[in-house]
Amino acid sequence: MDVNTYNKLVKADVLTSKDLDSYKSGIFDAVVHGNKDDDKRCHHYKQGYDYGLGIVQELNTLGACFLEGAE
Repeated sequence: MDVNTYNKLVKADVLTSKDLDSYKSGIFDAVVHGNKDDDKRCHHYKQGYDYGLGIVQELNTLGACFLEGAE
C-alpha cells in the first residue's frame, strides 16, 4: 500500500476545543432552552443542536413530557 492510500484510509476529523464547545452549546440549547441561538452559525453548533433535538424527541416518546412544563 502506498503512502497516499494509507493517508486517505487513516484520515480522521480532529475537533478543536472551540469546535467541541460549539457542539456542546448546541446540545445544551436544544435540551435546556428548546430554541436555537441564531447568532451561532457554526457547523458544529448546528450538529449539536440537531443531536439535542433528537434527545428531546426520544425523551418525549418515552413519556418524559420534556420541555412541556411537566415535572
